[in-house]
Amino acid sequence: MKVIDFHVHAFPDDLASRAMEQLSQRSGVIPSYDGTISGLKRSMMRAG
Repeated sequence: MKVIDFHVHAFPDDLASRAMEQLSQRSGVIPSYDGTISGLKRSMMRAG
């Protein structure tokens, strides 16, 4: 059985920039959105 695991990090607007920068630096992963809750909602709407 294949298992697909994914999750998202979303932060209040005033914390998102700093939090996403730290996560990106530590993980080596480039974020696919800005890390805000509103940005996540926009991303989900675009994706359908």
